[in-house]
Amino acid sequence: GQPAIARAMQTGPSPRTVLDDLKRACLTNDPQGTRQALDAWARQQPETLAEMAARFVPLSDALDGLNGALYSETGKLWLGEDLWRAVRKLPAAEHIKDPAGDAGLPPLYPK
Repeated sequence: GQPAIARAMQTGPSPRTVLDDLKRACLTNDPQGTRQALDAWARQQPETLAEMAARFVPLSDALDGLNGALYSETGKLWLGEDLWRAVRKLPAAEHIKDPAGDAGLPPLYPK
């Protein structure tokens, strides 16, 4: 067998598990569950949620929608599919951190 892999799996939630939780919460349109899964997922990323949102507009928009659902009194139905899609499409951070790129520039239109 492969005991090394089995051992590694027990050190904490695997990225796959966290993504599964996030997908389930998003696709059941559960804003509270999505927020928790999102925080757990973000902790495993090399950047903060705010940094990811700052460089990927669909994620920023989806987070705005999630926050609106969590903190507004309207109680309107929140649909998590956009957020899940944004997370899946999020470009990897490695490309952004390229020293030749323009990662040092702030966004032109801060939200």
